[in-house]
Amino acid sequence: MMKLGAGTVAAVLACLAAVHLYAAGGSPHATLQTSPGLLLTGVSSPATLAAGLERMPDHLNQVVGLSAQQKAQTIERVEQARAELTALEPAYQQRNAQMLALMLQDKADNDAVERLRREQYAASENSSRKVTQTMLDLSRLLTPGQRQLFNDMAAKHHQGSH
Repeated sequence: MMKLGAGTVAAVLACLAAVHLYAAGGSPHATLQTSPGLLLTGVSSPATLAAGLERMPDHLNQVVGLSAQQKAQTIERVEQARAELTALEPAYQQRNAQMLALMLQDKADNDAVERLRREQYAASENSSRKVTQTMLDLSRLLTPGQRQLFNDMAAKHHQGSH
């Protein structure tokens, strides 16, 4: 098993934040439009995360220059993650709809709303884990030189200059 350096892990974490912004078209305000449940629970939808991953193979290729094999593996891994995230979306939407209906009642059931909020956060943990694992898997496909380019890009993005 290959160990990743602290710089690579930091870059992966920075790119996770970028996935969220890519899904929102680069604007943190657009995120509320693409993931309306965010206002209810503070949790992004699995579909929003899946959308953010969609452009990752091309973006990664532009930054590090993937080989044909790396590109194929990247596309395969991203599509698998997107399918898994997309499958979680109906339950996410159902919990949000239930929560909103409870909130709009004349007398909101605080306990029921809190239960749904906790369920949504637990589901979000699963989605977050999937995105993080995908990013780690992608970083393992890279050569040391490509990982350095990836780390440099992530550092620039984290500083807001990407």
